[in-house]
Amino acid sequence: SVNPSRNVNNTSHCPAIDMGSILPRLKEFCGGMKRFKNNWYELITMYDMTTRRLVYDLDKNYVWVTVPKIASSNWKRLIIADKFKPESIRLVKGLEKPHVILEWCCQLDSSVALNNYALQRAFTFALIRHPWTRLYSAYMDKIVEYARFDHYNYIKYILQIARGWSNHQIRDTGSVIEQAATVTFTEFLTMLASSDTDTYNIHWTPWFTLTKA
Repeated sequence: SVNPSRNVNNTSHCPAIDMGSILPRLKEFCGGMKRFKNNWYELITMYDMTTRRLVYDLDKNYVWVTVPKIASSNWKRLIIADKFKPESIRLVKGLEKPHVILEWCCQLDSSVALNNYALQRAFTFALIRHPWTRLYSAYMDKIVEYARFDHYNYIKYILQIARGWSNHQIRDTGSVIEQAATVTFTEFLTMLASSDTDTYNIHWTPWFTLTKA
C-alpha cells in the first residue's frame, strides 16, 4: 500500500523530478528549449506552417490561421480598418490590397514567434466554409471569371482530363482561350478528382491541410 506521508508534496503519486538534471538533457538531446517554450516557433520552423497564412495581433492577442476562399479578403479589410487611422495611406492601400498590407505588418514568422512568447497563449482561430461552397467559389473566381489564372494552366489541365485534349491541342493557346469560358463545374471537379491533393492550388486545397495549428 502507498504511504501518503512519504509523498506529501506529490499529488500525482510519482517520484519527485529533479529539473536541475533534466533541463540540460532536454537542451542537449532536443535541440534547445525553444522547441518546448514556443509552439508557434515549432510549427513554423519544423512543420512548415506557411507564415503567409498566419496573421497576428499582439495588442488583441490573437493569431488568425487564414484559409483562401472563405471571404478572407473582406475579413482582412476589417482588420486593416481597425488597425490603421482613417487618414492613413496604409489604410487606403490596405483596403485595395489587404493581402499585401497584412503580410507587411502582421505576418507571424519565426522571428516574431521567437521574440513574442505571449503569442503562445494567444486566441488562435480559423474561419472555414462549407467545402462545396468554397469549391464553387474557387471555380467561379479562378476558372470562370479569371480564366487566365496561372497562365491558363488549369484550363489546359481540365481540357486534358475532362475532354481528352492532346498535348498538341493544348499548345494551341487560341483554342484554349476560346474554350475557357465553356468549362463546367463538373469538369473542374473531374480535374480535382484526377489530381493528387499535394498538387492542388491553395485556393482549393482542403482547409484542414492549411490549419495545422
